[in-house]
Amino acid sequence: MKTVYVRVIVPALTLVLHVSTVPTTRAQQTTEPGQEGSETANSVSVPHAELLAGAGITTRSLRFGSAAANRALDTGVVPALAIELESHVGQQWFCQLRLAYRSSVFAEGSQQAPSAASAITTTLQSHEFIGGLEPGVHFGGIHSASVAVFAGYGVRAFGSVVELAIPRFSLHGPVIRTALALPLWGGRFELRLAPEVHIIVGQTLALREDARTERQGFALGVEASARLVLDWLALQASYRESHARIASAWPTQFSDVERFALFSVGLLYN
Repeated sequence: MKTVYVRVIVPALTLVLHVSTVPTTRAQQTTEPGQEGSETANSVSVPHAELLAGAGITTRSLRFGSAAANRALDTGVVPALAIELESHVGQQWFCQLRLAYRSSVFAEGSQQAPSAASAITTTLQSHEFIGGLEPGVHFGGIHSASVAVFAGYGVRAFGSVVELAIPRFSLHGPVIRTALALPLWGGRFELRLAPEVHIIVGQTLALREDARTERQGFALGVEASARLVLDWLALQASYRESHARIASAWPTQFSDVERFALFSVGLLYN
């Protein structure tokens, strides 16, 4: 069986760009004594931007059968890079545009064939892109708990500079996610949990031919984050995990597990 091994080169920083127009009301800016935190129906949204940068890691694990032998890849823990764009419209009822890109960096793999004198070493990359709209509603004011439903499209891919026994491939399809958010301390601190389903409707032809997979599959995942805002400073810790499975004609079914853990420090611009 051919196995690809990946070693970590150096730790790296994760850059997360997060731009949002979070509703801030004029009523909050012009409150009178004894009316702090009050909201009125005539309040107007004021946009602001947020830029976060921090350190992150990711792992990727692949398994599937083929005519020659079972394929397996485990990257271990490698540095990651992420960029996220968010746009928010509305107050109690709202809609957000979310775009997110995450990628491994500085990952290197070696493949040793039984009959080869030396191993093949190459740079590897594990990355994903997800984008879509997320309408939702607050149960009370704009700093109360909220629920939202994300509907969009996602692509997850694996690549290598030098071709390996595991081919370069991508999986793509619609993504549906339910997000629950719980703001505390007047919106200064927020907990967010978002389970998701990724319906895989397309995949690279090279993967289908080698793994003999079905045309459709699915991935189950979850995103979780904790965010703290201190005036112009924001601190955020986030975690994402997704497990993809596609039925195959071989005894070993196709499976693809990815994980991202990020810690970010950001500046707020009003």
